[in-house]
Amino acid sequence: MQYNGSMHVLVVHILLACLSFMLLGVALVHATVLAWQERQLHTRHLSSWLQKLPPLETMERILFRLIGLAFIALSLVLVSSFYFFNDAFSVGMLSKTIPGMLAWSILALILVGRYRVGWRGHRVFYGTVAAAVLLLFTFFSRFFLNGF
Repeated sequence: MQYNGSMHVLVVHILLACLSFMLLGVALVHATVLAWQERQLHTRHLSSWLQKLPPLETMERILFRLIGLAFIALSLVLVSSFYFFNDAFSVGMLSKTIPGMLAWSILALILVGRYRVGWRGHRVFYGTVAAAVLLLFTFFSRFFLNGF
């Protein structure tokens, strides 16, 4: 990894990467609870702890805020990667760059689908899962590709 800039920028880049991963992780957990809550409502068998959750519309609004924040943080990570690192598209970094860009694209698609078409439910859940798995891969790609 070739770096062009001060050490502070590298630290900010790493913190933004961690923030984007944490936000998407929270969104994934939230999407899972939301999917379970929706399924329970359809079967009319609501667990006692699910009854204490906010209504589905509120849960969805929170989910899309989380996805939006993760999208913004991941956008900043990608911009800083391209700006400060010369080798974002080198062979050694493609294992981080491509999955990160795919995760960013999925988040963008979820947000556009929501605000243009009104996407909800399973599309959003599976998109969130896919983006989270791709980001997980970017964080641990060196272990996967080079062994532990």
